[in-house]
Amino acid sequence: SLLGRREEFGALNTTSDSHDLGHGGRGASCGARCTACCDGLKALGPAIRVGVFVFLLAMPSILAKPALVEVKKDYFGSDKKAALISSIVDAVVAGVNLFLAVIFGRALDAFGRRPFFIIVAVLTVVTYGLLAAFPETPVFYMAGQAALGLVQGSYMTSYLADVASPEMRPKFFAVTAAVSTFVLIFGLFSALLDVSNRITFLIGAAVAVVALLYAVFFIPESL
Repeated sequence: SLLGRREEFGALNTTSDSHDLGHGGRGASCGARCTACCDGLKALGPAIRVGVFVFLLAMPSILAKPALVEVKKDYFGSDKKAALISSIVDAVVAGVNLFLAVIFGRALDAFGRRPFFIIVAVLTVVTYGLLAAFPETPVFYMAGQAALGLVQGSYMTSYLADVASPEMRPKFFAVTAAVSTFVLIFGLFSALLDVSNRITFLIGAAVAVVALLYAVFFIPESL
């Protein structure tokens, strides 16, 4: 009957409206999640900037490490002697750092955090530039690594502590720790580079230049 068809049509309309409302609700929910995600990434912005710098700064060492094993062995005569000399250099740097810790902390407060990002990047560029120029002489690399070791890494933690609220600091430190872990995993593929040592070291120097430019243009002072 006509009345029955009207009732059926009304029921179909009600179902369609409910279906549309359901889609609208899901769309609003997705939009809210996207907004929350964007807000979260924005809040983590300083940590992400530092994480990118950590990645760029670590890549030259990761790329060069497999080649340096053979270079050190050939230069010093054996793996054992190369390891011994490297250990001595590391021990000397660690001992000097015991006396420099207080001075370094005062320098961070006096000159700010940003200059140390730039200094470390410059030292990395010089280190791998010399290594590329003299690929069979690891002494330049070891000297550069010693200089980098004297510039203590506390400038990064100080920077993050400056720009993060107390409740955000664990998340900021977690981001940089995750990047450091990712770099180590990425390093597994560096051994697959089938190029000469000089090219490997040139690539490392080029990445270090990118890290320097990134520090200059994308890392503001935190004090």
